[in-house]
Amino acid sequence: MCDSAADEFKFRGTRTEVHQFQVCGQVYVESILQGVPPALVLATTKRESGFKNYLVSSAGAKGPLQVTSYWCKEHLDECNKVEAGVRALRLLRTCKTIDWDHLVCKRKLKTPKSWSKVLCHYNSGNKCYASSRRYARGVLRDRSRLKRRHKKKCGSPLR
Repeated sequence: MCDSAADEFKFRGTRTEVHQFQVCGQVYVESILQGVPPALVLATTKRESGFKNYLVSSAGAKGPLQVTSYWCKEHLDECNKVEAGVRALRLLRTCKTIDWDHLVCKRKLKTPKSWSKVLCHYNSGNKCYASSRRYARGVLRDRSRLKRRHKKKCGSPLR
């Protein structure tokens, strides 16, 4: 799977890129474990950090999925940021109310939110700004390209 991502996202084999390839594998596995489409999470990771584990945003978000402290069960520096980012996407899609103390769904939605809306809120919080809608469209475009590349290279679809 990450071979397709390596082609799409231009990993070339430097030491840094080997690390990015490893992050790609972690993201893929965690997305499968949590039931979130891998292509979507990979595209989000590419857009958030370029698969770099060490990035810190001006807002204090960290890791490949640029998570903030409220998505972590422990202190942000000790948190598995890949797990937290995938959890955030899953909860934003399926929950009407989130138990912030335990990071679980208190009340599920009858119909899951669109990925476009989920990504918009993932990027900006409670309100979807024009810049966050552009972000969501960009992630969804990246996901489509990755899925096409994977099918062409591997012959099988990627969720």
